[in-house]
Amino acid sequence: MGKIIVQRGRFSYPIIWGEDANRGMLLGRGFHCDYIIPDRFVDAEQVRLCPPTVEASVPEGALCHLQVLDQTNPVLINGSVLDGFSCWLRSGDRFTVGRTTLTVYSPMHPVREADSFVLNHWFMRHGIRTWAALCAILVLFAVALMDQSLTTYETFTWHDDALQSIFIPGMVVVWAAVWAFIGRLLRGQPLFMAHVVFACVGATASLLFWGVYDYVMFMTNLEGLAVVIDFVLFVLIFGLTLGFHLSFASSLRHTFVIGVMLAFGLAGTIGLMSLTDDKWAQAVDHNKSLKAPPIPHPSPVSVDAYISAYDALLQSLPEE
Repeated sequence: MGKIIVQRGRFSYPIIWGEDANRGMLLGRGFHCDYIIPDRFVDAEQVRLCPPTVEASVPEGALCHLQVLDQTNPVLINGSVLDGFSCWLRSGDRFTVGRTTLTVYSPMHPVREADSFVLNHWFMRHGIRTWAALCAILVLFAVALMDQSLTTYETFTWHDDALQSIFIPGMVVVWAAVWAFIGRLLRGQPLFMAHVVFACVGATASLLFWGVYDYVMFMTNLEGLAVVIDFVLFVLIFGLTLGFHLSFASSLRHTFVIGVMLAFGLAGTIGLMSLTDDKWAQAVDHNKSLKAPPIPHPSPVSVDAYISAYDALLQSLPEE
């Protein structure tokens, strides 16, 4: 009895020919099939795979013989429509029925060499300690608190600003937990601490470069340059962070390229949505020669006290 391997997506299934080799293996949506394809564009009995026999004229290198049992939808062989009702398949050939693509392999089909993953290898062996993740969270909280204190115009209060700043580390921990759950499902290893550290690094970099648009506008007065620099920084920071998460949670190749492309698509979508906003159409030109300081310093006087003093000043003016 021979054996072939049928691969669908990332999953492979070894198939052993039964005693009745002439019957072959039946593929389709019916539950009586030897290989069930859950695709509504596939018939109950779609195709049959038969092993090569000595009596038949078998081409050199042929692995199995494919017979089409239903012609409702075309069958594709290596991306081309099958002309006829049968063909021979070699090891590594793929055929598409409905919206499902299957690949057949011989047990002796050569397999490419394994890819090396230096970063993941280090994490698999050493890992990231809990104290490292806690330090990353504390650094992120300190940066968020500093950003909150530098961008508020009211009186700085530790209690209120700390409550507002702790929201960002909390969201980062939830984000890391989601990626750890995905890694648990896909690879069986959550690597939660690694996700927390790199999520904190990405969030810290985002906070540090959050006001780069305003700084570039302040120094150059070129809005186009400010938009481009802000766009590139967002794509790099968010894309590299996604790349690390994908590297830990999945077995995909080129995770950093995928992360940067996803970040590029997200930034482009946000940019297109902002261009359709009414505020851009209603924006008026104004004189930009007088500029505010690059970093607003907190005032010792609260907004309410300032407004009250201003109202008192207006009331003290003599009436005309």
